[in-house]
Amino acid sequence: MAPHKVANGASNFLFDKEESVLAFHGPLLHEATIEETVEREAPDSKIRVRLYLVHYDGWNKHWDEWLPESRVLKA
Repeated sequence: MAPHKVANGASNFLFDKEESVLAFHGPLLHEATIEETVEREAPDSKIRVRLYLVHYDGWNKHWDEWLPESRVLKA
């Protein structure tokens, strides 16, 4: 299930849609592309979390997943 967007102005995402990145899938880094970005409130409602829908290059879309910024790096 996709995260819900937070209705609160623009945020400063580190990565843009369609940007090539390196993303962790488990302990390994893989080349990937950002498909979508969302920001949502954490369960404690004290912080907001930026999430990225990544598509691993050369992989089936079945493996696309939402990752926090901490699991995505500039390529």
